[in-house]
Amino acid sequence: MISREDVNTLAKSSGWLSKQPSEFQEALLSRCNLRRHVAGEIICNVGDRFTGMFGLVTGIMKIEFATPGQDLKIASVKQSNFWFGQASSLTREAHSVTVTVTKPSSILHISHERFEELMADASYARCFALLTVEHYYEAATALAHLLSDRTEHRIASRLALLAEKAGGVTPIELCVTQNDLAEMCNLSRSVVLQVLKRLEDRGIIQTAYRRIQISDPVSLLAFCSETA
Repeated sequence: MISREDVNTLAKSSGWLSKQPSEFQEALLSRCNLRRHVAGEIICNVGDRFTGMFGLVTGIMKIEFATPGQDLKIASVKQSNFWFGQASSLTREAHSVTVTVTKPSSILHISHERFEELMADASYARCFALLTVEHYYEAATALAHLLSDRTEHRIASRLALLAEKAGGVTPIELCVTQNDLAEMCNLSRSVVLQVLKRLEDRGIIQTAYRRIQISDPVSLLAFCSETA
């Protein structure tokens, strides 16, 4: 089991927190509790009361939005160093997403009260604002991809965005199923399978059970441009 010291080190190694001043990093981490979750546990549901902010350090989780019919649809899959929940604490409104752990995970949690302590410092508040902007840009990019009427571009661009957020060295392992990807792209699984096969034939990706490996991120971006 990963230690708290290692969790803190990993939390500062990549993603939003890695780009913040060291003083803020320590102030945030010292106020966080470490929670360990097993697959299937729900971190928050749509409509739940705000409960502070969370940081996925290791593991996998899926983020779902409620459609007008109240069905949950996968918006994204996150793996390591993804922070969320600050928007609900900032607005003091209910959570707008359901977040579910899909693989055993180590998650840092700062309560709303401790979050408010940090928000009282203007320089710290700016750090949280930067996280919210980062989320906005990711959501806007994903929406732009969804608006494309070119299915190949839509799928390849979604893979490219997932790979960018996952980070790490090449090849990049995405813990995303083909069904997940189809739902994120609002396409049928059969259409997604056709495009994945084309990408695999080009040596850009490799598909396996419940995961997609990005073997050549540069060529994936080129394919996105080619199909735009």
